[in-house]
Amino acid sequence: MKKLQKAFETSVNICFVSDEKYAKPLCTSLYSLLYNRDKTRNYDILILQDDIPGEAQEQIHALGKDEPGVSIRFINMRERKKFFFRKRQMRITQQLSITACICLMRCSQIMKKYCILIAT
Repeated sequence: MKKLQKAFETSVNICFVSDEKYAKPLCTSLYSLLYNRDKTRNYDILILQDDIPGEAQEQIHALGKDEPGVSIRFINMRERKKFFFRKRQMRITQQLSITACICLMRCSQIMKKYCILIAT
């Protein structure tokens, strides 16, 4: 699996996990983040997702399009699912999406280039 590269040498690194059901709350969070951010700093925003439709991704991406020092990237976890679940027989409850499970289990492997990882 290819390691994720940082968008900026020095940045505030933020990772969201979302699916189609949480795309609207994600937009609200991103809008607030970008509106209130420190404009002297760079922001590398990663969105781990597995089923956000292309149109919704375009709308989310447009929030940071003309903002200097802002990178919004989508990481398709569906493509990485086989890597994370091979050799494991796991039961995923209906309360957690596949994206949330993968993120909680292997976020540190995806973001090896990042110094600090906080999972909530």
